[in-house]
Amino acid sequence: MPDLRSMGRRRMAGRRRRALLAAAGSLFLLGSCNPTLQTTVENGIINLSTALLTSFFRALTELGQEANSASARLMSDALAALA
Repeated sequence: MPDLRSMGRRRMAGRRRRALLAAAGSLFLLGSCNPTLQTTVENGIINLSTALLTSFFRALTELGQEANSASARLMSDALAALA
């Protein structure tokens, strides 16, 4: 029976690949579009990725604070230094 963690990792890796291909494909298809539309879509992709990364780091920080261990405090401090 396959390990559930490895299955989840493969599934997430596939999702990431599809999202990256979709973003790259949309930028490729927008090459011949109106420059205003192209800029709007590019800014939307940038804003979306920034929001996803911010929420990811915020969730990591909250997990670290809830754990209340020395390693969790260290991770929280490292993430705070990155922000």
